[in-house]
Amino acid sequence: MAKSADRIGSIIPGVLKQLGLEGRIEEEKLKRQWASVAGEAIAKVSRPVRVRDGVLYVEVESGAWVQELSFRRRQFVELIRDRYRAIGLKDIRFELKRGDRRG
Repeated sequence: MAKSADRIGSIIPGVLKQLGLEGRIEEEKLKRQWASVAGEAIAKVSRPVRVRDGVLYVEVESGAWVQELSFRRRQFVELIRDRYRAIGLKDIRFELKRGDRRG
């Protein structure tokens, strides 16, 4: 039985790739592991919400944090590209958390 499980485990990545799900799984991993990417302090005031067309959208608690994180955007892009290759990340957009928008 262990050999069967090993064989199944070895084919799953290929099947996920064929189904186009590999990137989605990596996206979910990134969301769960955001604190390890951004650091604890930043993770407390931000959260990744979606990836669309290679762009990661991150909600942030305040305008000041949006600006601060935008300055560090390249650093985050490189780190995420390195750790979560299947996402195919091109850029990150930091947005004010929806409930906090004014105007």
